[in-house]
Amino acid sequence: MLIHDLVIPPLTNSVNPNPKSPRLTLPDPYEILASCAQSCSAKNLSLSTLLQEPTVAGHTAIYWAIVHYRPSLLDALLRHSSPLTPATQSEMRKACLVASHQALFQSLRLSAGLCASGLRSAADRLLLGQRPPDDVRIEEGPNGAFAATLDIAIWQKRIRAVGSVSVEFIASSE
Repeated sequence: MLIHDLVIPPLTNSVNPNPKSPRLTLPDPYEILASCAQSCSAKNLSLSTLLQEPTVAGHTAIYWAIVHYRPSLLDALLRHSSPLTPATQSEMRKACLVASHQALFQSLRLSAGLCASGLRSAADRLLLGQRPPDDVRIEEGPNGAFAATLDIAIWQKRIRAVGSVSVEFIASSE
């Protein structure tokens, strides 16, 4: 229930807003999850496993933090969810699609290793070393049109060594 309340804050007076009503302040997710981590540790439970269970309306807490774009909550959840399971990574990808948030998707590809199978393979990691992964920029235009600019690091070497290079991005018309 605590994770649910952290992800889905209680309703405010949004139907009849009263300027004299105090503003709802959201709790600090870092403090709450640190406390949860201590409690789980004392009971020999894995907070990482609990956070990656689909306990909030059939999805993980990470999914909802992405869909509602709550960066501090997402960061706190990711810090306590390592290592991410393939199911959680799939949920994160779906959430980025639902939110249609290309910048967040690319950021998560870098920070959380959110890549489809085959991307950033062992061969790519060996070839790229410490270089940043491929850069994808999306410019959205009218009527659902978009332009994608792809900067693919050491493309020739990768295509010769591996035989293919895969790049992912999100673009949608809202």
